[in-house]
Amino acid sequence: MLSKERNNKNYLTHITILLYILKIVAFDFSILLLSFIMVFYLIVYNDKIFKIKLNYDNRFVQLMVKFFTYFSNISYCLYLLHQNIGFSIIYNLEELGFTSEFVIIIPFIVSVLLATVIHYLVAVPSSKLLLKINPFNKNKIKA
Repeated sequence: MLSKERNNKNYLTHITILLYILKIVAFDFSILLLSFIMVFYLIVYNDKIFKIKLNYDNRFVQLMVKFFTYFSNISYCLYLLHQNIGFSIIYNLEELGFTSEFVIIIPFIVSVLLATVIHYLVAVPSSKLLLKINPFNKNKIKA
């Protein structure tokens, strides 16, 4: 019974956050964001919320799982980079006279590309190295 109440509170929290997002951001962008969130919930909580079973042989579902897996892999590097890189690019673009809302796309792409490079060239090799030299690691891996 307690877990059912907790799940209902989680759903209520998520709905509140979504409504707040709809209030803050532009309507067009919020619809796009809401669609991504709905696909995410469809993948993660498919049989609990929507009462349907996903066919993981479906190509669309495979692409969405790869999409969310990719962003979950680079999320920490993206978190570290997005503010400094994004604001500096936006500032420079505004200095050049660009004022459109679509200017946000350029820093987003640059931040994602930079986070990908740093993740695969720095984070993954360093984590493998740390696992290799860790004296408490029972399962030594090859770097």
